[in-house]
Amino acid sequence: MRCAPRHHRLCLFIATVLGWCLLLCWMTPASAQDPLRPQPEKLDVFVPRPAKPVVPDVKRPEGLPRPPKPPPRVQCNARLGGPPDGMIKSCTELIEGGHETGRALAAAYIARGRAFLARGDHDLAVADFSQALNLEPDNAQALHGRGLARNAKGDLDGAVKDFSEAIWRSPRTAAFYQDRARAHLGKAEYARAIADLDEVIKLTPKPALALRERCYVRA
Repeated sequence: MRCAPRHHRLCLFIATVLGWCLLLCWMTPASAQDPLRPQPEKLDVFVPRPAKPVVPDVKRPEGLPRPPKPPPRVQCNARLGGPPDGMIKSCTELIEGGHETGRALAAAYIARGRAFLARGDHDLAVADFSQALNLEPDNAQALHGRGLARNAKGDLDGAVKDFSEAIWRSPRTAAFYQDRARAHLGKAEYARAIADLDEVIKLTPKPALALRERCYVRA
């Protein structure tokens, strides 16, 4: 199509408009150009859930022998802890076995005494700690344990005596001072309780409990 010179500007304007229209048509998606054209449907994608882990069967096979039971010497150990009844049973077997003497037998009495104390059998605990002291008169742990049992029974004088003897044999054990302070407190001997708690604070790197108890006594 040819354009007369006098219509040159009009022809240029029409050509520009047509060019923009063609560009817009080219950039518009087909679905937008035809509103009657059906839109593609969104499909639901099935995502399977992860399967539950299979727990292996850990039952003991039939005919397989059970592991051997630890000997009483291993089970009767005050450092292991555990249920008091089991400790008492193991220590009784060890004591009545007749193979232990001296320090080993004293340790068995101490362990059983602590188990009796944990179970609330204070008289039996006192008896076992006393048996340990018959074997080892200078055993500070046996003295401390008997002091705890006597304190639980309400025998505060006996508890203070045992704690004092334990302190004399092991003067840098903070727990001995702390338990004697509690016995002094039970006897309303507040000055002595504070003095013992002062020693606990000196011997303990982080004496938060002793500080609280001393504040309570001073109040």
